[in-house]
Amino acid sequence: MVSGEVNEFLTPEGHSGSMMQTQELADRFAKVTMSGRCTDALGTHHEITDILPDIAAWQKMSAASRRRWQSPDAEKRFAKAFAEKFEPILKALKP
Repeated sequence: MVSGEVNEFLTPEGHSGSMMQTQELADRFAKVTMSGRCTDALGTHHEITDILPDIAAWQKMSAASRRRWQSPDAEKRFAKAFAEKFEPILKALKP
């Protein structure tokens, strides 16, 4: 994934047929394993495996947090500078 790219991974279906909520996920499974393969900008393939070993503990910590994720300041500054630099050019291209 490139900087700023976001992917969402859906949980299995819950009891009601909708997406499983974190508490239900913690009640049914001990851990979550995500694995896959990605390719970097140079074309090199990488095998990825990540394990969340204790869903219940993670769910408690996550529920107690006030902020789950915040964009790094450097990326925010870059995005703002990029937008300011190219906005006039993009506006000029619009019919």
